[in-house]
Order: sequence, then structure tokens, then C-alpha cells
Amino acid sequence: MKPAAATNVTDADVAAFLATGPDITGTARHLSIPGWGEAEWSILFSYTTATELQAGEVLIKQNAPDRSLFFATSGKLKVAVVDEADNSVSEIATIAPGSVVGEFAFFDGGPRSAKVWAVTHSRLLQLTLHDFERFQQTHLEKAAAFLFAMARLLAIRVRRSNERP
Repeated sequence: MKPAAATNVTDADVAAFLATGPDITGTARHLSIPGWGEAEWSILFSYTTATELQAGEVLIKQNAPDRSLFFATSGKLKVAVVDEADNSVSEIATIAPGSVVGEFAFFDGGPRSAKVWAVTHSRLLQLTLHDFERFQQTHLEKAAAFLFAMARLLAIRVRRSNERP
């Protein structure tokens, strides 16, 4: 699903993405890539499209086909799985600035595993698979570092979900 209005990515987006500190558990919220600073993130984000959502707008529909990855630069989003049998909602996570969402479908090409919506006005940077492939063609080493960091983040998220009762 393509969110509402697309706008240009700014230096403020990069700064906002990187400005987040650890959450209350002491875990870094943002995607950390050793050796990457504003310049490297600016290069990656130059391949993205910025979009804004109002509170209540859906970014990702569960079961939808889409391979985009989203980087949150402002706002707050919720991630939840909706059980279609009884229409119950199981919250999985809150997405804050500096975080990434949409990684499962981005990597495996399957349908979206959860619903994601804005709780507050939010700004995100969308990286499609095609955009990533263009980035990779020109910046092979940076792309490899990015993929390794995403794999690490994905592993952390899977471990955390396995620890839940």
C-alpha cells in the first residue's frame, strides 16, 4: 500500500532518524550500522521517498503484497496482528523515530505479516526493493553493511517475539 502524499527527503529526516537514543530497556531503537554516520545514511535515504501519515492512517495492511521497508523519522506507529477468525488484535510493537518497519516482507517477498498504523502524525522514508537494488548497484559495500545490520535487527526482533508468553 502506498501511503498518502509523497515529499522530498531532507537533511532533517536523516538527523531525526539518527537522533533517537536507547529505549527504556536500554536497547537501541535505531538501526545501527558500524562506521555509518550522516553521510552514509544520506546516501541510502536519497533512494527513498518520504511520506506522511495522519493519526489513524494505515501504513501497512496485513496480508497485503508489498516489499517496501520504512524508516520512521517522526511520530509513533503501532504494529499488530489481526486474527480474522474472531477479529481480535494482538499488539506486537510500537514504532518510534529511528526504527524500521516492514522488514519481513521486504526480505521474503511474502504478504505483510501485520497491520501498521499511525498513532500520531508520522513521517517515514519508504525504500522499495527496486530502490534498494539501485542503491546496491552503486554502493555495493554500503548495501552489504546495511543488509547485515538489517539481518541483525531481524534476529533481535524474532528472539524478542519468541520470549513473549
